[in-house]
Amino acid sequence: MEKEELSGRIGEIVARRGFSLYEIELPTSGNGNRLNITVDREEPTGLDELSALSEELSVLLDELDPFASPYVMDVNTLGVEKPIALSALAENVGRYVSLHLSRPYKGENTLEGELAEVGGDTIKIKVNRKGRIAAVELPIGDIDRARRAVRL
Repeated sequence: MEKEELSGRIGEIVARRGFSLYEIELPTSGNGNRLNITVDREEPTGLDELSALSEELSVLLDELDPFASPYVMDVNTLGVEKPIALSALAENVGRYVSLHLSRPYKGENTLEGELAEVGGDTIKIKVNRKGRIAAVELPIGDIDRARRAVRL
């Protein structure tokens, strides 16, 4: 069975359960023969919900029998520190984020803080600098990758 067809069938169940399918990694000897299915959604996910999804996917995979070798299925979420596509930065204004920079800002490759504004080709992030909140403006082009972060 082709990966696209398998992804489509898995994606139907994932969507029906209120998730979106983020990624499927097919089993190989390099990953311990694991079928890794990563899902996402805005709301927090409980263990019961993830377990129910896993059980339903297991029934589907038993019916399809898509792999010649034995495998282990892992169903997981992106977690609270999920990646943010740079094109989706505006949707995350007001959230605490971590930005990895391709061009360091004052010697730092990573900035964490509240994403305050996204406009045009720049963003503003409020960072804590020695106990003081400072607004830093950066070109979006200087951001290599972004993710949600947990404020400690």
